[in-house]
Amino acid sequence: MWVSSCEKESCQSGGRTLASLNETTAEAQSSPLCSGLCPAGHTCGLATVVPVVCERGGYCPAGSPAARPCPSGRHGNATGLSSASQCFACPAGTSCGVGATDP
Repeated sequence: MWVSSCEKESCQSGGRTLASLNETTAEAQSSPLCSGLCPAGHTCGLATVVPVVCERGGYCPAGSPAARPCPSGRHGNATGLSSASQCFACPAGTSCGVGATDP
């Protein structure tokens, strides 16, 4: 869920700065104000302007500062996954550890 309201406090990991709303001034680019949660399928570190697509082997719910690993028995061979249910089940006869990118 995208949070559209801004708060007047430092932008924590998992949030996006106001600069991500197409602000181009130097002042706006360094603003600590948040524009909302990082979108699902992406990660946003501290004061992120442009969210990064979630990496293989993990999934990223809305507001993720980092990818969460796919659980054991499943693998994430695609980018941009937003929930553990999107991690793929390992085929019969194969093994997938936590955070596996391929069976």
